[in-house]
Amino acid sequence: MWKALLLLAACSRAAAEPSYDEVRSHLEAERVALAAQLDQPETLAKARLLLVTTLRDELLPAWNGTDWAMNGTSVTPHDGAIACGYFVSTTLLHAGFHVERAKLGQQASHHITKSLVTSEPIWHTSNQPIDAFVDRLRMSGDGIYLVGLDNHVGFVIVDGNDTWFHHSAPGGVRREPARTASFLSTSHYREAAKLFDDTLVTKWLRGENVTTVTPKPRL
Repeated sequence: MWKALLLLAACSRAAAEPSYDEVRSHLEAERVALAAQLDQPETLAKARLLLVTTLRDELLPAWNGTDWAMNGTSVTPHDGAIACGYFVSTTLLHAGFHVERAKLGQQASHHITKSLVTSEPIWHTSNQPIDAFVDRLRMSGDGIYLVGLDNHVGFVIVDGNDTWFHHSAPGGVRREPARTASFLSTSHYREAAKLFDDTLVTKWLRGENVTTVTPKPRL
């Protein structure tokens, strides 16, 4: 009897959880509603919080366990494989940003960052101990940060006392403690910037295109 009750409870929880597409649809409806209030001073803060919580708690975790491949371009969690840059560009596209998914996902981490961050500082470190890097990042407060490494890119999430690295790498998409995440802790080079500054949030609300920054041609 108790096994049947446990199974029923599990099924009820599963039924109550929105699907990935439902999360996206709900976020889009919220975007449209907030866009109509863009002239109000608190709108940008509300939109930023909505983006952080939806990505942190729903969109990014939905990809956990999805296979990684160097050239992976999946657009659906758990279907095919996805590379690190495409994980960044795809999840942002699914959050409602008008990014060039393929073009952005194929860039070096520095150009991904420059495409998305306008007014927040972008800082670089070399051979900095991981604890010092995480502590410096946490000084900028809760939120989602874009972090580029030697040959990798992903999100760092600061949430209260927790700091996580969420990325696609060999072994699949995962969220792991930032201080012990091997890709993050062993990288010699690190670049970090806090996502969702006013410029990017305004583009999201207005449905404007996010231009991909590309390397300048050599003369």
